Amino acid sequence: MAKDNDHYRLSFDKANTWSQKYNLVWDNILDFHLFPAEVADREIAFYKTHLNRFGLPLDTAHPIQNWIGQLWSATLARNPADFQTMIHPIFEFLNTPRPRAHDGLV
Repeated sequence: MAKDNDHYRLSFDKANTWSQKYNLVWDNILDFHLFPAEVADREIAFYKTHLNRFGLPLDTAHPIQNWIGQLWSATLARNPADFQTMIHPIFEFLNTPRPRAHDGLV
C-alpha cells in the first residue's frame, strides 16, 4: 500500500516521501520473511540515488544522517557492491580531516 513508483512512502497518505526502512533487517534476522525480497531491493536501489557525500538522509523531512540506520539499511543489500555503496559515505566521513577546535577554525 505504501508503494510509490521506485520506493515506498514514509507514510501511506504522503506521496513523494520516503524513509529508510532499516527495521526490515529484523524480518531477515528473525526469519519471518513477512516482506518479499523485492521490497528491500527496491529500497536499496532508491537509497543509492539519494546518498550524500557523508551518508543517506534519514527521510524526506530530515537531511541528517543516521549511521546506525544506514548500516542496518545496508544489510538489506543482496550483493556486496550495493552493500559497499551504502556504507562508503560513512567511511568517507570518518576519513575526511575536519578542523579541530584548537586550530582556531571552529
